[in-house]
Amino acid sequence: MNTYELFNMDLNAQLAVLSACNTGSGVLQRGEGIMSLARGFFYAGVPSIVMTLWNVEDFSGVELMTSFYTALAEGKSKDIALQQAKLNYLRNSDQLKAHPHFWAAYVDIGDTAPLDMSKRIPYLWLYIGLGFILIAGIIFNMIKVRQRKNMHH
Repeated sequence: MNTYELFNMDLNAQLAVLSACNTGSGVLQRGEGIMSLARGFFYAGVPSIVMTLWNVEDFSGVELMTSFYTALAEGKSKDIALQQAKLNYLRNSDQLKAHPHFWAAYVDIGDTAPLDMSKRIPYLWLYIGLGFILIAGIIFNMIKVRQRKNMHH
């Protein structure tokens, strides 16, 4: 998806989580600022974005996002949920994985209020479940690709 494709959309979402690599970076346009994928979601009506500022490591990303979604489901505000996810990650990391490269790329911008769960509870769990399935599929695919590479070497 390209940023310009989002400009004419009207998304009915409280939060967009863009946890792929470099979702917060973009092209600097004079008079506009940085035109990134995150900015496209703002134009489409999403008031809150979680994005990354550089390439992220897949396994640390899974840990962070799992903890983040859990805190959101508990009713925490988006900024506190992300902070808790980072602190949980650091508590469970060795010295190498505690380096900011593995966790500090994730930032939140926009409205930090907790999600309004009254309208979205069935859908939130559906989206969380689909997110876990997607992440598990990506990890499974990465493992298979690495196994194939090792077999050919």
